[in-house]
Amino acid sequence: MNGREIERTTEKVEDMLRIGIVTTTHGIRGEVKVFPTTDEVSRFQKCDEVILVTKEGNLVLHVSSVKHFKDKVILGFREFDNIDQVEGFRKCDLMVTRENALPLKEGEYYLCDVVGARVVEEDGSPVGEVTDVIETGANNVFAVRTDSGKEVLFPVIPDCIKKVDTEAGVVTAHIMKGLMDLFPDMIRQGMNTSILGRAIQSGAIELEIKNIRDYTQNRHLKVDDYPYGGGAGMVMEAEPVYRCYEAVCSEAGCVPRVVYLTPQGTVFRQEMAQEYAEESDVIFLCGHYEGIDERVLEEIVTDYISIGDYVLTGGELPAMVMMDAIARLVPGVLNNEESADTESFSDGLLEYPQYTRPPEILGRRVPEVLLSGHHENIRRWRQEQSLQRTRQRRPDLYQSWRIRSGDGADRQQE
Repeated sequence: MNGREIERTTEKVEDMLRIGIVTTTHGIRGEVKVFPTTDEVSRFQKCDEVILVTKEGNLVLHVSSVKHFKDKVILGFREFDNIDQVEGFRKCDLMVTRENALPLKEGEYYLCDVVGARVVEEDGSPVGEVTDVIETGANNVFAVRTDSGKEVLFPVIPDCIKKVDTEAGVVTAHIMKGLMDLFPDMIRQGMNTSILGRAIQSGAIELEIKNIRDYTQNRHLKVDDYPYGGGAGMVMEAEPVYRCYEAVCSEAGCVPRVVYLTPQGTVFRQEMAQEYAEESDVIFLCGHYEGIDERVLEEIVTDYISIGDYVLTGGELPAMVMMDAIARLVPGVLNNEESADTESFSDGLLEYPQYTRPPEILGRRVPEVLLSGHHENIRRWRQEQSLQRTRQRRPDLYQSWRIRSGDGADRQQE
């Protein structure tokens, strides 16, 4: 210790403002690296007293030095002078009291004061309660639990958030078109239509949607936190994901395969859809933010799957793509069982061209063979077209087909 007794405060954490998270130690003189959680990084230069939230209590510390390194701030404290004294402070929050916080400008507010606020429409109609503020790197997003139990994300933009009154605890919002269909309802709305909707109603397939926020023990329903080691974005916590997984396994009475949708996974293919269609239960884990804590992925995930080499904002859309491809292969989902067998990829080739009435349009006629009524000639024409289209549009598939079928079969078709 540096000859100073460390003061402790009994002020509640919820009454203070978080300005950063200790990520690691720095050097041997008791300095720490801090990931700033305030958009006013310059405030550290003006900061004299901070509160370090530890398991042993909330420590009042006095800043002796401030240095900036990339996206981190390196802080020294008058109370510490060697690395051993600060080694146990990793991932501890750094807070300030409201009295020591930077003064707010007109129209500004602290994000923590929004959590718990009631959300109303412009005419005063109740909507729900803010459960979290998601910092995306662009505009922030208010996560709102509606009075009907749905989760809705409100982008903090002028067209959507009209007024934030933290003193009254009220957020006035304009309900933008399509806003109420986000997150769990995105999947529900997408799957309850057309062929898949009828399959769910008939009992051919069952769909159960779980909101991971329902399994957090955080009173504000937060399921994410800042990443160890720093960096942009937030990471979904392991505990609520695992609690949700345990609940699903308990309800299913088994331990299903768990598919985690991630750009780092194996690219989804038709033969994989057929494999999953033979499973009695499959869990699709949809990540958000910068991903999910690796420890729970190692514990529960059996399959890492991607739908392509690009990045989306969440796993819901990839999950819907997979569920659609899988469900149509389940007996009883499609009315015409032959349709699933003759579509693209069912035999490793792209599907042949399709035509319908009238026989001529835009100066183009339907191929005569399709009007002939000769079934064998039609079958041969379709096979030739399938091979030609695959060779032109997907040479990788065509080469794989040649290897599987053999050169003799290839020459016969050519």
